[in-house]
Amino acid sequence: MWAGQLRVDAGGEVARRLVAVARLLGLPPERVPWAALRAPHLIAIRARLLDGGTLTPATVNLTLAALCGVARTAWRLGRMSAEELAQVRDVPPARGTRLPAGVRDGALLALLYSAGLRRAELVALGRGVFWPRSLYERRYAARA
Repeated sequence: MWAGQLRVDAGGEVARRLVAVARLLGLPPERVPWAALRAPHLIAIRARLLDGGTLTPATVNLTLAALCGVARTAWRLGRMSAEELAQVRDVPPARGTRLPAGVRDGALLALLYSAGLRRAELVALGRGVFWPRSLYERRYAARA
């Protein structure tokens, strides 16, 4: 009903992140009760996105920013109180970094050489084989 009032970004990435959240919730985007999402929901969504191991902290933070935009729109339409909006905006971001591209590429080349794989064999394996969560270096900030 009020999703049309959201500002759409040029590349459509925010819309894609909202569709990903809807998929995570097991609902089509138009059936998600967006105005009912509160801070505990965002914390749970952030945890599930990070546990998947395929998203970078920057992508998770973009998803949180998109959800904050939805909450801001709900507040403007009177579907959320100012206190609830403040709690949503106060959800801490995802922290961490990915391995630098040079380290990651070097590890991939070492694996290819030691396993004796050809390019076509590498492509047939798919990305999921090479980039599980264990290959991401996550550095969490010492502050709470």
